Amino acid sequence: MNRILFQLYRIIVPKPLRTIILKKNLRLKIIYHFASLPGNEVKSEQKEVVEYLKKNPVSIFPYTFSNNYSPGQVSVFFDPQLKMRYVFHEGHRLYFRRGWGTARIQRAWSDLLREQDPSSPHRYLTDSFKPGKDDIIADIGAAEGNFSLTIIEQVKKIYLFENDRRWIEALKATFAPWKDKVEIVNKFVSDKDDSTHVSI
Repeated sequence: MNRILFQLYRIIVPKPLRTIILKKNLRLKIIYHFASLPGNEVKSEQKEVVEYLKKNPVSIFPYTFSNNYSPGQVSVFFDPQLKMRYVFHEGHRLYFRRGWGTARIQRAWSDLLREQDPSSPHRYLTDSFKPGKDDIIADIGAAEGNFSLTIIEQVKKIYLFENDRRWIEALKATFAPWKDKVEIVNKFVSDKDDSTHVSI
């Protein structure tokens, strides 16, 4: 597609429809690619993903456990004092940044639950990684802080590194009960120290 046609396509076809088309094409390309390979060259995990994609749309976690997390099942609450929305995570309030409505939080939270499902390849806690009472954690790119909230009762101290100022207020609200053991650092983690970067 040449540049002019591509620009027209972007103007005429709304982004949600372009996303649907892109995902559908990607799904078919993945299925056809693996179907063209000899069976002995396809690993078992790849076969699992292809089988999932034959019956489901493309997703970040193309595994059957993904179907256990529907945004519609997520309960979002409103804190009238802070005027912020939150969900309950392991019995604790996890706040989201201002400007996010209920539907967006439901989608984001269901994605985070998928990400940390025991069967997810992206899960942080594993049999070989479980922080203990004497551990100090650096959560780099903390965003809403779901991982740190999961382990807050189990560790000695947590440093939350988050450069996006829009998350700082929510992080402060979430971790207010543990302000003695949580430090929020509003900087990028880098190999230098200045007004926007910090080295570890």
